[in-house]
Amino acid sequence: MSRDRGAATVFALALAALLLGGGAAGLVIAESTVRHTRLGHIADSAALAAAASGCPLAQRLANESGVALDSCELDGLDAVVSVSCPGGGLLTSLAVLSDQPPPRLSASARAGP
Repeated sequence: MSRDRGAATVFALALAALLLGGGAAGLVIAESTVRHTRLGHIADSAALAAAASGCPLAQRLANESGVALDSCELDGLDAVVSVSCPGGGLLTSLAVLSDQPPPRLSASARAGP
């Protein structure tokens, strides 16, 4: 009998595990990227709202979007806002499993004439 018997099975299982791990890592990165992009758009909208009508409107927009308005500063006609939200999804699950605080994503934006 050949000593290589079953080697293809072990190789196939190792390859499948590698592909599944890479796919999971890709999902975490994609999910985080989408969340951060969305947060950036909300920050832009909140900055425009603050520049046009003041920080209370920016606060309302952030609340309705499900994010926290961390800061809102008006400097003349310019508005600078900072928003944040929980990382969510797989990142939060991994943090909970490792007894770490859940990650937060943040973004800031400036608007004015």
